[in-house]
Amino acid sequence: MKKQRIFWAVGFFTALVYLISCDNPYDQGRVIYEYHCANCHLSDGAGIGALIPPLKNADYLQENWEQLSCIIKYGLADTILVNGVEFNNPMAAIDELGAVEISNLINYLNHEWNMGNAPFITADGVKEQLEACD
Repeated sequence: MKKQRIFWAVGFFTALVYLISCDNPYDQGRVIYEYHCANCHLSDGAGIGALIPPLKNADYLQENWEQLSCIIKYGLADTILVNGVEFNNPMAAIDELGAVEISNLINYLNHEWNMGNAPFITADGVKEQLEACD
């Protein structure tokens, strides 16, 4: 009986430690953003004046969220209009990211800066978007 109580106590303690130390579900997306995106778009998503568009509160992202996987994976060379400001500096591709990393990045962006109508996206959703890239 004593061994059984110890077993349950150890199991409970282990489960408690696990729950307390669980990662934030957006941590990988945050790390990817900080490594690949923050140098240009800044850590707060504000962008750099008329050179680099903002991500935070960006109407372009809200209106074009279904193209975001393609933009991340393959870059962007087009001139775009973000919050009434024209941007024509190309964005480099981040082609080393897979579907899981891209989905984590997009979900982080949506969580961090609420991109409006962008739904939670899975790796399969990213794959579908990537298949539809122009």
